[in-house]
Amino acid sequence: MVRLLSFGEVLWDVFPQHQTLGGAPLNVACHFSRLGGDAFLASSLGMDSLGEEARKQIALLAVDARFLLEDPQLPTGRADILLSEGIPSYEFNTPCAWDRICYEKEMMNELVKQQFDVFCFGTLAQRSLENRNTLDSILKTMHFSNIFFDVNLRKSFFTKETLQFGLTWCTILKMNNEEVPVLASLLGYDADFEQDAIMQKIGETYGIDLILVTEGKKGLHCYRGRAILFQAPRPVVVVDTVGAGDSISAGFLYAYLLDMLLSDCLQFAVDLADYVISHQGAIPEYEEWFAVSLLQRLKQ
Repeated sequence: MVRLLSFGEVLWDVFPQHQTLGGAPLNVACHFSRLGGDAFLASSLGMDSLGEEARKQIALLAVDARFLLEDPQLPTGRADILLSEGIPSYEFNTPCAWDRICYEKEMMNELVKQQFDVFCFGTLAQRSLENRNTLDSILKTMHFSNIFFDVNLRKSFFTKETLQFGLTWCTILKMNNEEVPVLASLLGYDADFEQDAIMQKIGETYGIDLILVTEGKKGLHCYRGRAILFQAPRPVVVVDTVGAGDSISAGFLYAYLLDMLLSDCLQFAVDLADYVISHQGAIPEYEEWFAVSLLQRLKQ
């Protein structure tokens, strides 16, 4: 069984009329687990009602929570979300429990003993020094065949240094097309560079094996060296776009770790995202017909 370790924020996405458990690292881990992988979560929850409910839901989602901490002082994370034409904007509570993912020696030793096929992290959880130190320790101490960095820019919670840290360590990079010019500007690239040229430049400069760029309704680009692949989505009725990018991350990684053809990995990832955006929430239940179709494709 392929194994994933996902590091970073676990929080409640709070909408005007309801709230759902989320956070990119958790969303990726949940989808990865549902697809058949073994997903572990490295994060922290507060010792409050939201934290207690989060633990219950994570247990039901079959994500391994042995490295999920409890913080007696900071509250569980939350993101108040407003939707404008289906596009979400986020307001995070600061500081909160996932700002302090700090392992004591015994638990860190237990983590180091584990073997994972891929390690996932982003920029948001790097907003605290404690997390940056833990992340640095994990990457320098443990060996991962694949390191997945999702740029995932939120508000002002990123710097040139955190982006370069991720670019330096990752073997697979992911971002959306709106993040491309922001990243290019911070890295000092010519504003006239087109996306393809920027991605190839980043790949060459930082020695990144694969780069994924999501483009919403247009589809998904993949850059491997000088090769460029593209996968268009299928026509679906959009219900909720929150977590769509995370489902692409999980779907792609799971297929990729099973050694599927790169073009099939892209198709698999986009099909999973199409299903997610046609349902409410970032990690909707897989209906039987969909679960069966995924299983059949994975066995091919």
